[in-house]
Amino acid sequence: MVEDEKKRYRPTKNYLEEHLPTLNITAFETDLMRAEFERVAARQPMETLSMKRYELPPPPPGKLTDVSAWSECVENSMAQLEHQSIRILNLELMSDYGAEAWRQHNGLLQNMLNHYQGQLQDLKKSIQELNWSRKNMQTKAGEELRHLETSWVQLVSRNYEIEQACVQLEAEIALLEK
Repeated sequence: MVEDEKKRYRPTKNYLEEHLPTLNITAFETDLMRAEFERVAARQPMETLSMKRYELPPPPPGKLTDVSAWSECVENSMAQLEHQSIRILNLELMSDYGAEAWRQHNGLLQNMLNHYQGQLQDLKKSIQELNWSRKNMQTKAGEELRHLETSWVQLVSRNYEIEQACVQLEAEIALLEK
C-alpha cells in the first residue's frame, strides 16, 4: 500500500523549505576546489605532475663558463640531495618507529574506549537503580491510594448508614410527636 501511495503522490510544494533553510553546497569550497570542479565540468584533462623541481639543469648555454652560474647549479643539486636524504631518513624513522607509535596510539584509544564504556555502564546502572526506586515509590503510593480509597468508601458507606438512621429516627420522633 505504501508503494502504491508513493507512486500516486505528487507533492505540490517542497515541504522542507518551510522548516529548513536552503542548502548552500558551495559554503565549504575553496578556490582550488572550485577551479578543479570547473575543470572537471569542462572535461579538460588534469595537468601532468611537474617534475621540474627534481631536475638538475646545467647553466644556460651563454653562461657555461660562468663560475657563479655553476656554483648556483651545485647549490641547487646539494639542496635537492639534502631534501632526498631527509626524505629517506624520515622513511627509515617511520619504518623503525612508526608501527610502535601507531600501536601506542591505538592502545591509548582502546584505553579511552574502555574508560568511556565503564562510565556508560555506571550511568546505565544508576539510571536502572533510579527507575527501580521510582517504581517502588509508585507501587507503595498506589497501595496507599488503594487503602485510602477503601477507607473512604467505608466512611462514605457508614456516613450513609448514619444518615439513614437519622432519617428513621426523625420519622419515629415525628410519629411520636403526633
